[in-house]
Amino acid sequence: MFAVEAVTVGLHIPDVTMCYRPPTRAHAEVSLYQDAIGVVAIYACHSGFYFADGGTVRTVLCRETVWSQDIPDCKRKSFLLYITLRVSCMRLAGHSAAF
Repeated sequence: MFAVEAVTVGLHIPDVTMCYRPPTRAHAEVSLYQDAIGVVAIYACHSGFYFADGGTVRTVLCRETVWSQDIPDCKRKSFLLYITLRVSCMRLAGHSAAF
């Protein structure tokens, strides 16, 4: 376990907020922050990668001694996913999806 120190995030975190270091995930960076509700770990997929639902950022909270959820690995974006998301966005915006 570790306590995030003031040097790490620039703020004092009470000793009762202790979680194991957030796990690393394939093709992602993790950053730790202190906010009004506690210690937050933000996972961001590397360029060209995404989480299974298409998003690229996930946030988890340290709840006393455990992280609020498990974070999956980031996966490489495929050309097919790009086209699917592009068509979906165009339809939402009211445009035809001609390529």
